[in-house]
Amino acid sequence: MQAPKHRSMYLDHVEPEASLCEPCGEGTATEAEKKQEQKPIQKPRTPKTAKEEQEQREEPGARQKEQEKTRGQQSSLYEPATAQSRIPSQRPRAQISAALTKPIPLSTSPPSPPRSRAALPDQATAFHDDTPSAPLPPPEKQKPNLNPTGLLAKETNTVSIGGASIVLKYNEPSDARKPSASTPWRLYVFKGRDILDTIPLHTRSCWLIGREERVADLCVRHPSTSGQHAAIQFRQTVRVDEWGERDVRVRPYVIDLESSNGTRLNGERVEASRFVELRDGDVLGFGESEREYVVMLPPADEKG
Repeated sequence: MQAPKHRSMYLDHVEPEASLCEPCGEGTATEAEKKQEQKPIQKPRTPKTAKEEQEQREEPGARQKEQEKTRGQQSSLYEPATAQSRIPSQRPRAQISAALTKPIPLSTSPPSPPRSRAALPDQATAFHDDTPSAPLPPPEKQKPNLNPTGLLAKETNTVSIGGASIVLKYNEPSDARKPSASTPWRLYVFKGRDILDTIPLHTRSCWLIGREERVADLCVRHPSTSGQHAAIQFRQTVRVDEWGERDVRVRPYVIDLESSNGTRLNGERVEASRFVELRDGDVLGFGESEREYVVMLPPADEKG
C-alpha cells in the first residue's frame, strides 16, 4: 500500500516501514534525492599542464619561498630603510640617560669680540677696505675758525653807483702810499707802434683796471677782460742793504684780481692774487687785448 504524498507529522515514525517496501521503492528514491540536493555542484576539472604537474611534484615549501623572495624584492623598491635601522639600540640604559641629561651648547662658534665704541669709518673706507683693522681713534673736535670771512670787507667795499650796488674786489693794503713828485711814474698805452695814451700814475696810490666803467680807474674795453681785472698799487717798502742802511721807497706793484684770461708781465702770466713789483720799462698786457701798457719813469732832464 502506497503512503500518501503529503505526509503529516504524525506519520514521521512510519518512514522506516516505507523503506521496507521493496516493490514500491519510493522511500529509497526519496533519500537519494535528498542526498543529491545536499551535495554541492562541482565544476568540471580541466586537465593540468606539464608545468603545473611539475610544480605539484616539487617540495611543498619551495613555491612559498619563491613567492616570499619576489615579494621582498618588490617591497625594497618602496622601503629604502636598511636592515640596520630596524635593529633596536643595544646601548645600555645608563648611557642613554646620560646623553639625554647632558646640556646642549647653544653655539659652537667662537665668542665674538667685544663691541667697540669708537667712531665708525667713512663709507669709502668701509667699502674698499675688507681686512679687519684696529678701531680708529675718535675724531678731533673742530676748532673755532677765527680767520676773517670777508663779510665785513664785502660790506665795506660795497659802493652804490647810479642806484646799483657794486662790490669792489680790491681793497688797498695798509702800506699803500702815494708816490712823491720826485718819482713821476707814467703808463704809456701802445697799439703796435702808435702811442694811444699817457697816464700819470704818480697822481694816486691805486689804479683799478677793468671793463666796468663805473668803478674802473683805467677802462679796458676788450671783451676778453674782466669787469675788475687787475690793479696797480703803490706801496711803501723798507729794504736794508749789506752795510745796514735802510732804503725807504714807494714802488709800484701789479696784482691780478683772479681774472678769467689773466694778466701778462713781459709776456708771462702772473699768479693771481699776488703782488708783483714793477720796474722801469716793464710791459703789461690784460686778457687777449693787443694793447701794451709800458710802465716808465721820465728821463732825468724831464724830472726837473
